[in-house]
Amino acid sequence: MARPKNTNKRIDKRKPPRKKRRPPIRLACAGCDREDYDGVWRIPKNWEGVQRHQTLTQSYEVVEETDTHKSQFDWFTHLGTCPDCQEADGRTA
Repeated sequence: MARPKNTNKRIDKRKPPRKKRRPPIRLACAGCDREDYDGVWRIPKNWEGVQRHQTLTQSYEVVEETDTHKSQFDWFTHLGTCPDCQEADGRTA
């Protein structure tokens, strides 16, 4: 009886890679149109007056042009004032 050929293949017992989580905060500035804080894990300490606007799930919902209750520009979960706008308004960051 012939022996099976040894292929030296190891059985991969590692767990499959987890889905990458989206950062829970989509932070927008009320004074400018910056988008560089869209997708952060923490609210920066140098931002002022940050308030929660909507959930992460709601921020990804598609808004139709005919929808009179929501704006297509409401992509953010939190709204505040960035350090650049604070400086422009004469406040210190």
